[in-house]
This record gives sequence, C-alpha cells and structure tokens, in this order.
Amino acid sequence: MVSTKDVEQPLAKPEGETVTPPAGLPTVKENDQGIPEISIDGAPAPTALVAQDLIKGKGAEIKATDQVVVNYVGVTQSDGKKFDSSYDAGKPATFPLSGVYKGWEQGLPGKTVGSRVLLVIPAALGNPDPSKGPQGDLVFVVDILGVK
Repeated sequence: MVSTKDVEQPLAKPEGETVTPPAGLPTVKENDQGIPEISIDGAPAPTALVAQDLIKGKGAEIKATDQVVVNYVGVTQSDGKKFDSSYDAGKPATFPLSGVYKGWEQGLPGKTVGSRVLLVIPAALGNPDPSKGPQGDLVFVVDILGVK
C-alpha cells in the first residue's frame, strides 16, 4: 500500500530556469491566464523529433515507465490550430507515458519535473489513429508537474 506521503503533490505550474530555445522552432508565449500559446509562424515542418526545454525544472527525472501529471497544449504544425489542451479541462492530465504519442514517449524521458517542454513531432511519431485526433506533424507544449 502506498501512503500519501510517498506520492509528491504535483506542482501548480512549471518551476525552474528559463531556457532560450534555438531559432527556427515554433514560439511559445503565455497569455494573461498563464496558459501557453504556440505560434508556428516561420517554423519549418519537423524532419526529426525536437524536445526543447523552455523551462528546465529541478525535480525528478522522468522515466519511460512513469505515469506523468502534465498540463499541455497541442496544435497542428500545418495551420497552428489548437486540437487539444488540458488547460481547457481546468486541471492537469495524468496518464502513463507509454500510452501516448511516440513523440511524447521518446521526447519526455530524461526531462525533469517542473519543466516546460516544446515537443515538435513529425507525423511518423504522431497520431497513428485518425479517429483519435489530427494526423501529420504536431507541436505540443508540455508542463511536467509531477510523476506517480
């Protein structure tokens, strides 16, 4: 049995050192509610997975087998339209890292709790099932708030 003291309380928002990403990636700004907004203007379609820290957290390192607590926003690379956001639900999402897009499975292990990560995912590592969302290249901002 796991006691409540064995599970850390997730963070409310990313906490850590701000990182300046290299040029050529989609840009991210927070709106007045603190929700990240992604702009794909001028960013080329990805040829490989990019997992760029925007904020480098100081918490535990994520493992591929972890269940993560995250807030996220996802847009399609082709037109920049938002297709999914845990912020819209008003609370973080919790799920096993092994149960999401391959781009998440490959891009988030090694990142740390407290981080905000920009994931630029080529179609081959994106959504394999057209009935469950958009196809093609995808861009996410993922705030890693905790692990379970």
